[in-house]
Amino acid sequence: MAIIKELPSFSGARGKWAMDRFVICDSVEDLAAHADALPEASRGYPKNEWTGGQSYDESLTYCRKGDLSRVAPSDKYMRRFEDLLGYESRTFRTINDVAGGMPNVPAYLTGQPLAMRRRARVQSEQAPLAVVVDLASSGGISAKHLERRGAAVLAIVRLLSAIRPISLHAVVAALPMGTGYRQIHEYGASCVAVRIETAPLDLARAAHVLGAVSTARQICYSIVTHSVGTTARTCSLAWAYDSVDKYRARGAELWKQALQLDDILFIAPAFINDAAIDNPERFVRDMLEKYGRAAD
Repeated sequence: MAIIKELPSFSGARGKWAMDRFVICDSVEDLAAHADALPEASRGYPKNEWTGGQSYDESLTYCRKGDLSRVAPSDKYMRRFEDLLGYESRTFRTINDVAGGMPNVPAYLTGQPLAMRRRARVQSEQAPLAVVVDLASSGGISAKHLERRGAAVLAIVRLLSAIRPISLHAVVAALPMGTGYRQIHEYGASCVAVRIETAPLDLARAAHVLGAVSTARQICYSIVTHSVGTTARTCSLAWAYDSVDKYRARGAELWKQALQLDDILFIAPAFINDAAIDNPERFVRDMLEKYGRAAD
């Protein structure tokens, strides 16, 4: 079940916006359930190229079952950076298992099922990292470019999860406004967040949430507008705090507080000259250099 809460606004604009509003889902299933409960008038946009060719209900279906067809584009980055940069865990440990390269004689003699031993790669001893990805984007960015960005982000998550413990959160923070961008409520940002399972990584659902444009433009935009009493079809949707620069600068701090996180990699919403779109390979490399290098 989604949690609704309000926190003092991070807008920094005294007297303009007192609070930010959040819909927080602990799983993709919770996100789908919350979205499925919205009234018909609040359920997204007509299916078209801008929504990635998916309707509201189709996106809901993929939230529930995942979409492995979106994994392949991230495999390209996985292969390149595993081979080129060697981003793998450097720690190995001998563990007991049902199969392995050598017997565990005492276990075998006592009839225990884990009677073999094998070497297994394990995560290095690094602090957990929360990866927080804002799925929002400028309206003029095509679905094709956002799908490429999603594939790069998914590759980062997959590579980092082999090195250190991570949590993954897909979010949207926006400012629903009236016609002509007229202020219609007291919130500086209306937000939604969903935690995606990473132990192990729920690859099929992660691939849909990060890679399908409809997750943001159908599901999340509907939730953040409905949360403040309007609909995606009838309002103007602006950046949180009516400033993409302000949200990009304060987004990590906002999500640290809202989701109670510590070490965080915040991937801001896609905007003009977005690194994850302009040069996704360099973006993956930069993120791994900063957050993924295993200790020697």
